[in-house]
Amino acid sequence: MSEIETKQNITCQLEPMCSYGFDSRMKRPEGTKPCGWNFEVDEKEVFFDSSEKIMTFMERYGMESFREYYQVCPKCGFIVKVDDNQLTEEQKSFVKDKCMNDRDLFRKMYLFSELVARDKTSTVQENTLVRKRLLGREN
Repeated sequence: MSEIETKQNITCQLEPMCSYGFDSRMKRPEGTKPCGWNFEVDEKEVFFDSSEKIMTFMERYGMESFREYYQVCPKCGFIVKVDDNQLTEEQKSFVKDKCMNDRDLFRKMYLFSELVARDKTSTVQENTLVRKRLLGREN
């Protein structure tokens, strides 16, 4: 695993719809909204949907290059799409290994996003501790 040499910034916002006129964006948890905050892409916090259903579909149709990467906004908990061009092949490999070792990671982060949207009493620091624990990070 390598650290991102040039830190890539990402804005907490909803990605645009695809150019074909239909909405193929991931359905976000109810009540979540982007806050517009800028933060750094962190390969240790990036994830994708590695559920059996999704992985079988992608393998069957050779669509691994269309994998969508996400990171939870540290401030508001919104799930932000990470442009795969912002990740090196080594970083993508690290994320893939992490997600394949924890097939529930996407679901955990989805539920975390919903929890942050509903729980207005938790601080950013408290949410960071929970997020890192879900990602298997103690530091």
